[in-house]
Amino acid sequence: MELALLSLIFLAPMLTHAHGALDERIRAVTAQIERVTNNPQPYIQRGELHREHQDWKAAQSDYDRAEKLDARLIRLNFFRARMFNDMGDATKALGLLNNYLGANTNDSEALILRARVRAKSGEGQGAVADFSRAIQLLREPQPEIFLERAELQITAGRVDEALIGLDEGIAKLGSVITLQTRALDMELNRTNYDGALVRLAKIVESSPRKEAWLARRGEILIQAGRVMEATKSFGDAQAAIEALPARLRESAAMTELHTQVKERLAVLDGATKITPVPAR
Repeated sequence: MELALLSLIFLAPMLTHAHGALDERIRAVTAQIERVTNNPQPYIQRGELHREHQDWKAAQSDYDRAEKLDARLIRLNFFRARMFNDMGDATKALGLLNNYLGANTNDSEALILRARVRAKSGEGQGAVADFSRAIQLLREPQPEIFLERAELQITAGRVDEALIGLDEGIAKLGSVITLQTRALDMELNRTNYDGALVRLAKIVESSPRKEAWLARRGEILIQAGRVMEATKSFGDAQAAIEALPARLRESAAMTELHTQVKERLAVLDGATKITPVPAR
């Protein structure tokens, strides 16, 4: 019964979205409650809507009513924890999540929430462990989970682990640009230019539009002191820009990039030394 109920709970926001504004959705669920008063599902649904509306008292009242109708709904602790987290009360949120996850260790959504609460509470190591467990459980974790875990690891001085974790995300999800660029930036931050160039080559290979990445490659090569290779990369970027259809080539962003590339080539032409600029 609880599994079917939870399925309805997660489907309900999609089913009610067509009702329009949040207030209208609340009124629609209230009408359901008035017709059938002994079903806990609409109370949970309305509680979640009140939470989104930041009406904490009304949300708590609906969660409590749902629990009175069916005390077996242990996932109410998760919903309450999410509400307290939204309210900024990490202590109460964490207590409820610890209680809930003690008996429901494989709830990936609750693990992700607890990871975020732990991160805000300064429990970085515990947050990393929760993110990692959730990643194991999910078939397709959202990229931000890998990014959030990586930031915690970087803060703890575990840069190598952060890079391994981002590579895990890339292997699991494919060429996700946010993961690839964060790993690229991390390589640059530790002046590992060769590593950065290897990562950038993979981005260029998978990208349908290469001109900006070729220019980025040129900037990295300048930082690495490889002037001749930088000249070629900027030349490739210029050729890629000039091969674009006019409607793309003449856009504001592409016009600016084209100007920057031509300026770089002018400086590199015959230069023996150039001061690196920050990578964009």
